[in-house]
Amino acid sequence: MSHDDYAVIEAANWSIIKLMDSPKIARWTLDNPKQGDTASRGMLRAAHCLALEPHNFDRDFVVYGGRRDKRTKAYQAFLASSGGRTILSESEHSSASAIADAAREHPVAGPILSRGESEITLVWHDSETGTKCKGRADHLDIDHDAKVVWVDDLKTVKSADNGELGRMAARMGWLGQFAHYVDGVRSRFPGYEVRARIIAVEGSAPHDVGVFLLDDAALNAGETK
Repeated sequence: MSHDDYAVIEAANWSIIKLMDSPKIARWTLDNPKQGDTASRGMLRAAHCLALEPHNFDRDFVVYGGRRDKRTKAYQAFLASSGGRTILSESEHSSASAIADAAREHPVAGPILSRGESEITLVWHDSETGTKCKGRADHLDIDHDAKVVWVDDLKTVKSADNGELGRMAARMGWLGQFAHYVDGVRSRFPGYEVRARIIAVEGSAPHDVGVFLLDDAALNAGETK
């Protein structure tokens, strides 16, 4: 399922659920979705695509070698021919490629990303409230023989240090996000054990990589959000 098709599914995702401490803010966010894309968000989405679905890069992105100035005829012509794809500068493409290469070439993260499925849409109903929920997992690593599913999330971070990542996970609400995804995966794979991992890649060279396992205590903390 494409990102556009996922976006129009009417269901509660983590981006809204995490705001429910203030229903007014949640309602305003729903009624005022972010418009457009920033260069940094575009680059990070490109890094995700190159790491998780490199075969879809040309479908969703295009690289422009000149100055992105809408006042110039050259860039106007390029925009017209881009087909709605995200336009990256050569520098942004280089940064995205370096992040993705670091993940795919890592001795632990690489084999994980080379198997399983990426960009998986999950739709389910919460067992306690009946609320229709949705989530889009970066990657699922499925072992049908052992009946285990790993939910993997690829994060571009400032530091892959264990302590710093833990503080960032708490500050950014990642534990709640994982608890949400795990709930969706359990609904899709009944009877399977569901585990969770963060694949963290530093955004700056030399792009150190860490793979972090979330234990039951971390997921339980996320469920209390």
